[in-house]
Amino acid sequence: MSLWRDFWLNNHRSIQKWMHYFPIYEKHFSRFINQSVVFLEIGVSRGGSLQLWKRYFGPFVTIVGIDIDPKCKEIEEDQIHVRIGDQSDTVFLQSVLDEFGPPDIVLDDGSHVMMHICKTWDYMYDKINENGVYFVEDLHTAYFDDYGGGLKREGTFIERCKDLVDNLHARKKSFAKATYSMSCYDSVVAFEKRRLYDLIEERQIASNPVYGDCFDKFVNRPVVFWMFGTDDSFSVWKQYLGPFAVIVGINDNFEENYTQDGQIYVRVGNVFDAGFLQSIIDEFGSPDAVLDNANCGAENVLKKWELLYDKVSKNGVYLVEGLDSGNQAYNANVFIERCKELLDFLNAKYNELDSSFAGITYNMSFYIDCVAFEKKLMNESAVRAVCRPTIPFTFKERVVNIVVNILKKLGLFNITKKIYRTIFPIKSIN
Repeated sequence: MSLWRDFWLNNHRSIQKWMHYFPIYEKHFSRFINQSVVFLEIGVSRGGSLQLWKRYFGPFVTIVGIDIDPKCKEIEEDQIHVRIGDQSDTVFLQSVLDEFGPPDIVLDDGSHVMMHICKTWDYMYDKINENGVYFVEDLHTAYFDDYGGGLKREGTFIERCKDLVDNLHARKKSFAKATYSMSCYDSVVAFEKRRLYDLIEERQIASNPVYGDCFDKFVNRPVVFWMFGTDDSFSVWKQYLGPFAVIVGINDNFEENYTQDGQIYVRVGNVFDAGFLQSIIDEFGSPDAVLDNANCGAENVLKKWELLYDKVSKNGVYLVEGLDSGNQAYNANVFIERCKELLDFLNAKYNELDSSFAGITYNMSFYIDCVAFEKKLMNESAVRAVCRPTIPFTFKERVVNIVVNILKKLGLFNITKKIYRTIFPIKSIN
C-alpha cells in the first residue's frame, strides 16, 4: 500500500499533511522500507504521523518522536517512543541519540521557527547515519515574520540552504564529503547523505546515480532527449534510454547535420539563438529531458537555460553538470547565483516574488557538480490542496477554522492571524 493511500484510509490518530508532500516522502524514504532503521520525527502533535510511519516502514523500524508537550508521551505504543524536550536543546538531542543511536531519517516538523530549525540541523546533520536522510518540511514559514522568517532575511533556513549550495561544490568541506544531494521543493528541503563519487565508476552513465535520479523515469519510453556537447556519448545514451528515445545532439562546432542509427539526430547552429532552438522543437517536439555540460561558461549556460527551460515538457528534467569548483562556470558564479535566487522563487506563494517559476517547477536538486530542475506534472491547484485528516478536528479547532475562513473571505487577514495566534501560540524555547 502506498503512503498516500494509507493516509486516506487512516482510521487511527488524525494526520494533517500537504498533498504534495507524499511523493516527496516516497522518493526519499522508500529505500528504508522493511529495513532496521531509526526514524526520528521532531513534532508529535496528535501522533497520527508516527503511526503512519510505523505502518509504512514495517516491523523493523524504531520510531522516535520528540515534542515539548508532555501530553505527547501518552501516544507511545509498540515501536513508537516519545521523548519530551526542546528540539534546539543539544543536551536533550544528545540524550535521544545516546538512547536510540544515530537516526537513519530525521523529519523536522517541529516548531517551524527558523532559529530552532537551524540549531537542530547544525547539531543533528553530522550525527545521522552516513546513508541517511534529513528532511525539513513546512518551510513556507521561512517567509513568515512570526517564525523569524522573511524574504532574504538572514538566519532563515532557506538562506542557510543557499550557503550550503556553495559548500556542496567545495569538495573539501565536510558537508560536501558527506552529502549526495540537497533537493528543494515547495516548502520542503531534503538532504540525502552518501558519498557521490564513491558511487560512480569513472563517471559512466550506467553507474552515475545522478543520471538515474533524473532520467530513469524515461527509460524505454518515448522521450525526446536533448544533449548539448560532443557526440562521443550519443550512442551510450541511446543504449541507456532504449529503442523509443529520440536523441538530439546540439552543437555549434559540428560541420553539418547528420542522423545516426535512426535515433540520433545532430543539429548544428547557434545554441544561443532562440530561433534555432525553436526550429528543433518544431522538428522533434518539446524536449522531455535536457542535459547541458557547463564547460561553455556560466553566462552561456544561464542564457541557454533561460531560452529553453519554459519549453521543456511537463514532468521534464533539465540537468546542468560540470559545475565543480575548478570550472569556469562555477567560478564565474552567474548560474549558481541564479539557482540560489530561484530557491525563493520556488516558494514565491509565500513572498512577493513572481510565481511563474514555482507554477511549473516541481523541484531543484543540487549535487556535487550538478543542478537538476524537474518540472511539474500536476496542475497548480492540485499540488497545493490541503489534505484533511480522516479523524475530525476537535470541536474547538473546527469552530476556530470556521471563524478564520469567514474572516479571510472578508479580507481581514491580519485580524485572522492575531486571533489564531492567540488560541494557538507558537511555542518558544524561552
